[in-house]
Amino acid sequence: MRKLCQQCSSEGKWLPTPIGAFEEFLSKFIAAGRGVPNVVALRKNIAYNLQYLQFQKQVLLECGVTQVITTQVWKVHIIVGTSIIEALLYYLLTSTGLHKTQKWEEVGKSSSENKFEGKDFRIENTYFRRPVKDNPQEMTLDWMIKKAESKKLLGSDHNIYKKLVYLRKLRNRVHIHAVNEDYDTDWLKINKNEVDTVRNVLYMFFTSSLFKPSQTEKGYFEFLL
Repeated sequence: MRKLCQQCSSEGKWLPTPIGAFEEFLSKFIAAGRGVPNVVALRKNIAYNLQYLQFQKQVLLECGVTQVITTQVWKVHIIVGTSIIEALLYYLLTSTGLHKTQKWEEVGKSSSENKFEGKDFRIENTYFRRPVKDNPQEMTLDWMIKKAESKKLLGSDHNIYKKLVYLRKLRNRVHIHAVNEDYDTDWLKINKNEVDTVRNVLYMFFTSSLFKPSQTEKGYFEFLL
């Protein structure tokens, strides 16, 4: 029989941190009026995924599963956790004007065909112009990590950036066909150290000066410890 805990209802249903509580906390940093579009949806998506990570942790606490299943739960934890980190970096860079922008926009092409040394060649020219204003461009996680490190947005300790690079590579395991050898399996590549890394980085973000959490709010993230 399942043991009731502080996070369980009287009916024995496990209750995670409410989405509304996560949203209110996230609004301390992720706010409108700072040049980032659709911040309401951004906060909600982060809140949904935080609650899902909390659920994943509870699954391992309550269910006696095989080590293979445990490893796959860890993998999901890494993928989802890294996506949250990516969203936080996106907001941090965009709200501070450090996001990637398009300096030139393509307006047309021209081409011509000529012979050179008896062979046919085609020459193409692409014309660009400066836009009226710099247009935001999509940023890869790799680009965001490098930019954050160059500007020391997460402090001067390079270990945090090394962890982010490591997590970015681990997240690529979502492409389960992209293996390099027969030993390149989730079972062999994912262990407790990896899931602890993503949890530690997330906890660092949410308990940092970016959010300035109260003691109660720090409790929202105890599942990351």
